[in-house]
Amino acid sequence: LPGYFIFPSPVYLQIMQALVVASSVIPLFLLARRNQLSYKVTAVICISFCFHPALAGGCFYDIHENMFLTPFLLWMFYFLDGKQWNLVYLFAFFTCLVKEDAPIYIASVAAYLIFSKKEIRRGIILLTGSVIYFAIAIMYINNFGDGAMIGRYDNFIGDSDLGLLNVIKVIISNPGYLIYEVFNQEKVLYMLIMLLPVAFLPLLNRDLPQMLMLIPFLLINLVSDYPYQHSIVFQYNFGTLAFLYYLVIKNLPGLGFKFKKYGLPFMAAASVLLFISQIGIYADNITNYIRNHEKYSRISQALEAIPEDASVRASGYFVPKLSSRKVLYDIQYSFEVEEAVNAEYIAIDMRPGLEGYAENVANEYKARGYKVVDYEENLYCILKKE
Repeated sequence: LPGYFIFPSPVYLQIMQALVVASSVIPLFLLARRNQLSYKVTAVICISFCFHPALAGGCFYDIHENMFLTPFLLWMFYFLDGKQWNLVYLFAFFTCLVKEDAPIYIASVAAYLIFSKKEIRRGIILLTGSVIYFAIAIMYINNFGDGAMIGRYDNFIGDSDLGLLNVIKVIISNPGYLIYEVFNQEKVLYMLIMLLPVAFLPLLNRDLPQMLMLIPFLLINLVSDYPYQHSIVFQYNFGTLAFLYYLVIKNLPGLGFKFKKYGLPFMAAASVLLFISQIGIYADNITNYIRNHEKYSRISQALEAIPEDASVRASGYFVPKLSSRKVLYDIQYSFEVEEAVNAEYIAIDMRPGLEGYAENVANEYKARGYKVVDYEENLYCILKKE
């Protein structure tokens, strides 16, 4: 906003996501310079950041509010290093507004201020604010939504009545189980992809309390057995990247000339090579679009024929194209919504491999009294309620 009022399109949102994430390089550059790093060193850090596979990877799966975490956190770090506390609090608040679990990032910064920087009063203010915001946010979504997604931490919660607090309890009381959950093959590979572009610099320091800044990496990405939270191509890395590059900037000045001579080129090379190997495959999207442009055009025409004022229930990949409809539900996520069940139109993605249950879904709606108004084999099926 306010650009969406001018361009109310999902295409605009996708473009803006890339621009919002890319804008993070501005506070990153200023942060490096504020810490007396040379222009050459700053340039290498920015190159490593821009080519980090997790930064671009998170933009390839829909649009997600997490995109704001990277710029908000880096601006907060910039103002933190300048001791501009009012602006620190402002961007901490902005960060919390992103989503209900964002206060975890702020609480980690608060712990860092208290135990590493000895800014006890400032740290307590941030910690108190983050805890209060988190409690209010959880209370709100428990009362007006489906509740917090604590199922993603079932591997640590089990049947405990403590909920998310049981995660902390298990981490403290059973470090062996923590090591077992974090250091499996899948997560170790993920950690390598995340840490190689920063040359493991976030781990290289003599200030043990500084490790508190890695809490979001642990809690958000590594503890959960929800596979997308430790995937390079999902949005759960956006906040973590801000912390990793802040630690790069803080730890680099304390390292010797040899590390800077060989470590900095390693950062840039590792980032670019991993970007090519992990993200290069998405170049096929362009080839696929050109190759199948005629089919996509026929799908678009069929979806555009659905009246603007109609209520629609559609397959996930059709939802963006139908986004101008005021009443629109995703088939997969609206089983219990009465308005969705009784929608006027049903748009089903019939392409092989995308909706494996498409035929069953179409037959189910036919049995409910819906009539096929447009159909093309292996492409789409549009039904209307009689």
